[in-house]
Amino acid sequence: MTHPITASSYGMPTADYRPQFTEQESARFWAKIDRKGPNDCWLWTASAQGRRSVHHGRFVIRRRDGHRVSQWHFLAHRVVWERTYGTIPAGMCVCHHCDIPRCCNPAHLFLGTQAENVRDAALKGRMAPNTRKLTLDQRQSIYDAVNERGAAIAKRYNVSAATIYEIRKGRFAGCVRRQMVA
Repeated sequence: MTHPITASSYGMPTADYRPQFTEQESARFWAKIDRKGPNDCWLWTASAQGRRSVHHGRFVIRRRDGHRVSQWHFLAHRVVWERTYGTIPAGMCVCHHCDIPRCCNPAHLFLGTQAENVRDAALKGRMAPNTRKLTLDQRQSIYDAVNERGAAIAKRYNVSAATIYEIRKGRFAGCVRRQMVA
């Protein structure tokens, strides 16, 4: 049994207005999925959105009403979930067993909270390793190293330049501000 597709704002369901896909929009959506065997990944072949190397399939509907154009963005794997299993409960993510963001095979999808999704990614080694936490003394040394380039410090401590920037701005807990010399 298939269920109606709900509107979303960059993949998250909205409660106020949920347009139904027209037959033409539905056919256009399914044409963008390379459906193979039941156990294979069904890859989204059209546009994608995401950060770094994580790009989920994205489907856009544009409708014209006179001079006004309305536009809705859908994450493809969420659309497949709703078409196959029904509405996604509030606060839930549609996660991938296969860890391939463009996969739209309903057999590879499952529901989980954001915390469960992050835990799943960490257990599968998909999270950036956080093997080294900076001690308070290290953070203070970074904060006090005003004459050294952030990139050099980042390399020495094996952290990102963004981390060094945040420490220098005093945004990490435990950073003690430099004392003004009178």
